Amino acid sequence: MSENKKIVRISGSTQSSHDPFGNGLSIEGLSKEEFEDMTAMIVSGGNWVTTGDDRRLRVHPRREPLPSPTRDEDMLPFWSSAKQRELFKDKELIKFDDISGHLISPSIYISSLCGYHYSPENYKENAERLESFGFACLRSRRGRDSRFWEIWYLPGLVCAQGDFKEFLAESKKRSVKGKITESVEFLSKTILFGSLDVVIQRSCMVEDG
Repeated sequence: MSENKKIVRISGSTQSSHDPFGNGLSIEGLSKEEFEDMTAMIVSGGNWVTTGDDRRLRVHPRREPLPSPTRDEDMLPFWSSAKQRELFKDKELIKFDDISGHLISPSIYISSLCGYHYSPENYKENAERLESFGFACLRSRRGRDSRFWEIWYLPGLVCAQGDFKEFLAESKKRSVKGKITESVEFLSKTILFGSLDVVIQRSCMVEDG
């Protein structure tokens, strides 16, 4: 690659005074990482960006990175009674067709809150409603482009709160499948979401009594 292709090139155009928003700026010659850095600056204000003498970007993040999940030593160990060699011992899978005789409370994940109907007002309303139902918002760390993803998580129907808990208490469905069906119908009528997943099959650690 020649030297003249290793610099960031900027070109612009201006419109007449009759069109104050017709001005444009074009930045070329960015690497993939620099493109993500610029995206973070423009989309969410996640970076301060300048250039050095070599005409490459100099990036200064505006936010401190989130700590690794293993940084908080007070949280460790998560499973203090298990030895390392026992972590994958005696796991059992339960098929969905066989759950009627098991006392299992399915987990629920909601992604893309509001879906195609997103607005700040809709998001606030639906997020507050989900929190009142017992859901917790789990977010990823920000990527280099300053974007992140989130899911709304309910560990089990036994963790339901507020109107959702009252709805389940009044339900006449006794089977797990019936409870799942009613829960999905209830959430579909009360929450705007892109997708909803019900998790019923689990592989889990057991310990001898």
